[in-house]
Amino acid sequence: SCAPIPVILKEKCVISNNTEQVSNSISITPNPFENNTTISVNTESSIIIYNVNGKVIASFENVNEVLIGNNFTSGIYFISIQNEQGIFYEKVIKQ
Repeated sequence: SCAPIPVILKEKCVISNNTEQVSNSISITPNPFENNTTISVNTESSIIIYNVNGKVIASFENVNEVLIGNNFTSGIYFISIQNEQGIFYEKVIKQ
């Protein structure tokens, strides 16, 4: 199972009974990104964005799509997406 943030994620990490369903319902594009990236999910979700130190940079409740990045500095960020399908963690990079 996945450890709580902050962790160094080398790959996607999913906590769910149906890993494939959760992975297929989430899109983060582009990644890496220069200006903005869009997080899209099929189901209303809670989305939390952390910096590499584990500090919450932004959080959103009951959303299907979020545009992030304009005010982010270059670096690595971790995204936690939670909905009724499970919890999904993804690493994104702002160039």
